[in-house]
Amino acid sequence: MGYDVHITRAEHWADNEGREIAPDDWLVLVRSDPELMPTPENGEYFVIWHGTTKYPDTWFDWRAGNITTTYPDRATLRKMFQLATTLEARIQGDDGEVYDEESIENFDDSFLDVNPSGTQPGSASRSGWWTSVRKLFKGS
Repeated sequence: MGYDVHITRAEHWADNEGREIAPDDWLVLVRSDPELMPTPENGEYFVIWHGTTKYPDTWFDWRAGNITTTYPDRATLRKMFQLATTLEARIQGDDGEVYDEESIENFDDSFLDVNPSGTQPGSASRSGWWTSVRKLFKGS
């Protein structure tokens, strides 16, 4: 199970009915940001972020009205804050914790250095797994 963080317009990311980020809003933002590279082989809304971060190939994906990533480091949270501001949204973790500028600067991402799966948190190496899951749900 991963530690997911979401860009959401809802009070709680998991209950966003009527407050969804439209997929077209996400795609317009992706096209306007040269650091975001669409990766359609991983899904229609899946992008790799080519910014300065601990991990190569950090990704974001639009899912059910939110933008999500797994195991973000501080730099990724900063990028998420920039994206959330543009989308008139906010950043929220799985448990409902909200990340603002101050909490991002105080975020301790040292726990990311220990990952029992052997993959780098937030890296696109997880995208192969995600692609397999998507295929299961699509019946491919």
